[in-house]
Amino acid sequence: VTNLRNSNQHSKHEELMSQRSKPAHSSSLPQQDGPSQRTASPNAKAEWRKVLTGPPTPSISNTAAPAESSRPLQTVLPINNADRVEYHWQIPTPEGFVLNEAALGGKSLPPQFKMADAHAPDRASQLDEYNKAFLATRPAPSHQRGLTWPNIWFLLLVLVIASSGGLGGAYAYRTWYAPKSNAEAGPASSQERAVATNRAIASSTDKLVSSNTSVIAQAVVKPLRSATLSMSVDGRVHDILVREGDMVVAGQPLVRLDDTRQVVAIAQAGAAVQQAEAQRQELEAGARSEEIAAAQAVVDAAQARLDILLQDTVPAADENAAAAAVIAAQAKLDNLYGGPSQEALIAARAEMQKAEAALSTARSAYNAVRWRNDIGMLPESTQLQQATITYEAAKAQYDELSAGPNNAEISAALAEIESARATLARAQTPAQAGEIDAARAELRQAQAQLDLLRAGTRSERIAAAAAAVTVAQATLMDAQIALADTVLSAPFGGVIANLDIEVGEQVGAGVPVVELGDLSTWHLETDDLVEMDVVRVQPGAPVAITVDALPDLEIFGTVARVKSIGEDKLGDMTYTVYVNLNKPTNELAWNMTATVYIGQKR
Repeated sequence: VTNLRNSNQHSKHEELMSQRSKPAHSSSLPQQDGPSQRTASPNAKAEWRKVLTGPPTPSISNTAAPAESSRPLQTVLPINNADRVEYHWQIPTPEGFVLNEAALGGKSLPPQFKMADAHAPDRASQLDEYNKAFLATRPAPSHQRGLTWPNIWFLLLVLVIASSGGLGGAYAYRTWYAPKSNAEAGPASSQERAVATNRAIASSTDKLVSSNTSVIAQAVVKPLRSATLSMSVDGRVHDILVREGDMVVAGQPLVRLDDTRQVVAIAQAGAAVQQAEAQRQELEAGARSEEIAAAQAVVDAAQARLDILLQDTVPAADENAAAAAVIAAQAKLDNLYGGPSQEALIAARAEMQKAEAALSTARSAYNAVRWRNDIGMLPESTQLQQATITYEAAKAQYDELSAGPNNAEISAALAEIESARATLARAQTPAQAGEIDAARAELRQAQAQLDLLRAGTRSERIAAAAAAVTVAQATLMDAQIALADTVLSAPFGGVIANLDIEVGEQVGAGVPVVELGDLSTWHLETDDLVEMDVVRVQPGAPVAITVDALPDLEIFGTVARVKSIGEDKLGDMTYTVYVNLNKPTNELAWNMTATVYIGQKR
């Protein structure tokens, strides 16, 4: 078939050559009017070099020649390439024939075929001579060389290719219909470059992503680690410590609210802790030695009265002792009503003032660091609590001395006087049976009170006091947390991408105020996969990525994970897929749109 086609085309070309040698053909060419026109114009070179080509045609009769006005001097030359004749429009120039790239790769004819003067009056006849000479140098078609073994093997190869299918069609597509390279097609638009880039990426990942299993989806570029930050409590913005675009480290304060109420709450909670702790310590310590001594004196007096009543006669010495006991009890009561000495008050006041100064110093040190998130762990916090406890104890001691005796002490002194008087009266009056019974009851009561004081406080009361201390401490801790919540700190290092607040603005708890992201590492998120697509996506699958804003950038990644639960999106159940990049890149930006080509893991 090839030999027959080559023979027909060669014959038609010889016929064309014979027609061009006729005068009628020469007369159709542009005429030269004088010697001055023998020199080419400045644009002559570009005009002569214009190459008009078309797809190869099996016959010269089907090759459309360019318009006469667009070709000063043209001819049709057969180019034999691997026993396949192609006809191309060739332009003779002052430097020689210029063939198109399909024929000779853009090279000109050998020197012996160059025209001395392309504008000579006899250029038509010269052209015919050059065409004949050119044909003389070309190898004869296969049908003239005979049926050789290479031709036989070639025919067998053609039959094998035809039976296996498709390869000849693919070759024809690449030769005649496939898009030209960048060098042939010239400058391309950005959209064309993007298309070419997508094709290149798809071709380069052909071994990873099968065309039968690949999933294409729209995605968004996001930092691998980002967070939308909000305040934990309501309040008014007092300080903004960063600006948009600032780099921050983990734990760095970003925004601080007004913390006046929180500071007051901490002071109140601290005082409650101190009060509860003092009550617990008092119960654990038990009765004071003075109280036990007073109870013992009551017991002794009751015993003495009973002993007197049990005797038939009262000795004069006992009567004198009873009178002395009345005098002593009365003196004790007078001392209680008289209050403490002036020296004791001065000492107590000095101790209270000293504790107050220490408390002021500790509070100043605490206020200097109260903005820190770890304020509860700092020594300034402990020192403030200890100074407050010391001050409260000194103040309580001073208040006790200033206030005089309490009701319990006065009641005990009065009871002691009454007992002494009763003893004296009994000593002076013979005892009766009822008096003896009453004395015995009084003795039992006094002894029980003494035993109670010596036994100390019951464990249940101590446990209740300890629980009250725990509750007060929890309240203090809650107040400290509320103070720490007035400061918004960075949970990790990154860049402040958005800051949507102003100083003095009232913000609510949970309202986003800061957008923070670690821009050193990017990944992509897509929620564009429906149920039929997500079943073909597995973690570890290769991904080719094209970014809309960067069409020349080639990126590759891997499916990191697929969200287990789907979401309703305009009536379709879609799933979110997260893609990690294989290599870091600095050309991406937050929320850039991209297209991902996902293949199943093999």
